[in-house]
Amino acid sequence: MVGAACGAVKQVRLGGRVAAVGHVFNVRVAPSVRRAGAARALVSGLETWFASEEASASYCLVGERNEPSRRLFERAGYREVARAAYLVARRARAAVAGPVAL
Repeated sequence: MVGAACGAVKQVRLGGRVAAVGHVFNVRVAPSVRRAGAARALVSGLETWFASEEASASYCLVGERNEPSRRLFERAGYREVARAAYLVARRARAAVAGPVAL
């Protein structure tokens, strides 16, 4: 497999109206084929699907220091509009099935 992408179309409230919006959850590409257009093709595929679902916009979350992803999405027309805070809840050991890295 060269890569995979995951997204969803959600109904959100925008300025008092409900609109369909695409959310890019994840784009992964095998290291051996990076910088060859695979990620760009995956994002384009998600965008095509978002449009078929009548999404009026789409968004993704990219880490501040993830320069390759930032460049990918900026070239695809995405722009930074806000900074997000990642909130993490630690659970009791009994509730965790395996190791948790934070």
